Order: sequence, then C-alpha cells, then structure tokens
Amino acid sequence: DLWKAIVDYSSPGQWLWSPSLGAAVNAVGDDHPGDGIPLPTLNPELLGQWRAEFANTLQEGLDEAEQRQVEEWSTHGFRSTALPKRFVHGWNELLHQRVRDRLIEFFESHELKQPTNRVVSGQEQQSASQLRRFVAQCISLMSEAELKDIVIPAHVAMRVDR
Repeated sequence: DLWKAIVDYSSPGQWLWSPSLGAAVNAVGDDHPGDGIPLPTLNPELLGQWRAEFANTLQEGLDEAEQRQVEEWSTHGFRSTALPKRFVHGWNELLHQRVRDRLIEFFESHELKQPTNRVVSGQEQQSASQLRRFVAQCISLMSEAELKDIVIPAHVAMRVDR
C-alpha cells in the first residue's frame, strides 16, 4: 500500500519499492526483496512542518476556541478529526497532494514506471467494509479521466437500482 508506505513512519522496518513485485514492501531485518528501493517515508518532523504550515494558513478568521484547537492539533500531532470540522477536508487534501507529490518525485527520480493504481498489500486482509471505504476514498480523489477508466463487472452493474 503506497499510502501506508509513505505515511507509516512508526512501524518497524523500512518501506521499499520492489520494481519486480510492483509493490511497496515493509522490509524488517533481512526479509526484503533484492531489488527494493527505499521509499520516501515521512518522518514526524516533516509531518509536523506540514501541519504547522497548514495551521499558519488558517490564522485569519479563527475564533479563540478554534485557534486553540488548531494549535493543539498542530503541536501534538493529533488526527485530523481534532481540527475544527470545517478544516478537516482542507488538511486531508493538502496531505494527499503532498504524499502524491513525494511519490511522483520518487518514481521520476528513479526512472521507474508509476503504478496506475494503489498497490494493496496481500499481507493485510481487509474486510469488505474496509475495502469499500478504501475504494470510495480512491474514487473521491480521481479525475474525470481516471473515473472513465474504471471497469465495473456487468453482474455488479445489474444489481444497481436505477
């Protein structure tokens, strides 16, 4: 999972991109693909810098309670749900864009073909509801051209009420 490989700085091991597998792999100890290239996983300092930059853009128009909320979120590295609700989407958009930029830069700098979709690790089984949420998140980030590339099996399309 490329997203996890970029934002998961707390897991043991190092996230690598394996061109032969076409997947991100969390290498722990000697258990890693021979062709693995270290991915640009975030660290707490860089994520903190991004949070501070975002928080600075919000300073105008905040009431005292919101200022406190934003400051605590930025300083303590809380989840996005700790932000005032009206700013959560903006932070998530910024975070997604910066992660995408890191991935694009990584693949271009190593002259690697960029995957056309996120690679979900086979090591983690996802429940149907988790998978549905994941797919919905992916779709919400897609451009019109990317949406037009989605293939829906006919038997699934037939179950949709129109």
